[in-house]
Amino acid sequence: YPVSEALARAHDANQRQPKSPAAFNCGTQADWRDIDREFDAQRSAMGQIWRFLAQRIESAGEGRIPFVLLTGRSGDGKSTLLLRIGAELLRHNVGIVLIQKDDHGTLEVDEIEGFQDQPVILLVDSLTRFSEDTLRAFFVRLQRSGLRAFVVGCAIRSVWTAMTLELHDLADVHEARLETL
Repeated sequence: YPVSEALARAHDANQRQPKSPAAFNCGTQADWRDIDREFDAQRSAMGQIWRFLAQRIESAGEGRIPFVLLTGRSGDGKSTLLLRIGAELLRHNVGIVLIQKDDHGTLEVDEIEGFQDQPVILLVDSLTRFSEDTLRAFFVRLQRSGLRAFVVGCAIRSVWTAMTLELHDLADVHEARLETL
């Protein structure tokens, strides 16, 4: 679903009843209301990620899919950074920013094929909840679609590295390791 809708709902909710930073600062999972209130800390990875995306914006849709992979341990802030990236992409009007929220273990390309004229950035939390076959098929379909698509996803590093998934023929991968940021 569109990040713009999620942020608008969060902003409206914060206008009615501002969310306190207490829960976020005590280690709970961030939500769009936390991002709207800017409770999250700046991450040094943002500069690397912006450069990676900016260098590939013009050539998107012409080969391998630009793929930012956020890895780290459980609780390192991968999901929070994913939300922050979505908000920043939207704020800078980079393109259509969508977040994948299907908890049924599927990744579909059909829903975004109408956006041929502008970049589409897909945010995918918890990549390892999908099978390796599902992830590979998703990147194959994205590549064949000709869309100017980017993928930003996150995964627990130890689980991701244990997978045998090979994407280098389909994706231009930039890994940002949160434990080293």
